[in-house]
Amino acid sequence: TVLWTYSDLLKTVGFWYQQLWAESLAKKKTLDGKEAPRASTPLPLVGTNDQHSILQQVAEGAKDKFVIFLRLKEAELAGEKIQSPMIDGFDFLKNKTLGSLLAAHAEGTQQSLKDHGVHTLTLQLEKIDEKNLGALFLFFETAVSMLGQYHNINTFDQPGVELSKKLAVDILKSRS
Repeated sequence: TVLWTYSDLLKTVGFWYQQLWAESLAKKKTLDGKEAPRASTPLPLVGTNDQHSILQQVAEGAKDKFVIFLRLKEAELAGEKIQSPMIDGFDFLKNKTLGSLLAAHAEGTQQSLKDHGVHTLTLQLEKIDEKNLGALFLFFETAVSMLGQYHNINTFDQPGVELSKKLAVDILKSRS
């Protein structure tokens, strides 16, 4: 499950999402001791950087991915207009802002994935402030909690993480 942020200001939200999703949903057992269903691996991606590294895999690889585009309206409206493109053949950029280029890349990437049969969703924040970030965090926490309830797993423990911490302490104690 990809969270593709199209603003450097939202980059760290992708890492938070990765931790929340993986730690909450990847469980070995259900609450009643049965084998838990497989959880998707969270993958935080960033704008046009990852269009040139991961997009090929998501577009033409196995159709086992869901992509959430996270966009920031204030970033897409920002920037000065390009007065005169410095490269021949790029006249279409005249009077466009850097923000509008970012928006076009997000829209183009999403449409490309839809054309390749990849399911997508767009979430767009108006701006970065307490209200919008709080709503975004609550959205993901609620979605993860509901998925955990649906799959009958405890989204609030982390047994796979606890073992590595215990082993690290044991290693440190043995090297005193």
